[in-house]
Amino acid sequence: MDKKKKETKIEIPPKLPTIKKLEEGVYHAGDKILYDTPPDTEWNCCCISGDKDLCVFLFKCGISSAVLGFCMIMLMNNSKDGFYISTISLILGGVMGSNTTTKEIDTSKKS
Repeated sequence: MDKKKKETKIEIPPKLPTIKKLEEGVYHAGDKILYDTPPDTEWNCCCISGDKDLCVFLFKCGISSAVLGFCMIMLMNNSKDGFYISTISLILGGVMGSNTTTKEIDTSKKS
């Protein structure tokens, strides 16, 4: 006569990550960042509403345009100061030389 052995299954609960408090309302749990309230996804700035990056970009463009215009006006008024020329070249070099869309390329070979 065969006796069947009863198998008992023991379920092991998954290991929960430790949660660290970074600042008020922001917590870090392993590879995720948790918020008490969701982060701002829409900014209302003057007469536009958009995300944070759009508002910062428009503000930087406005300031750069104002400084560029001021320097050009001062150069048209026959001001021979090198400050205005160097400021124009600094602004144009910063705008033309910035590469905001960088892509990380994984050069390591996977075997």
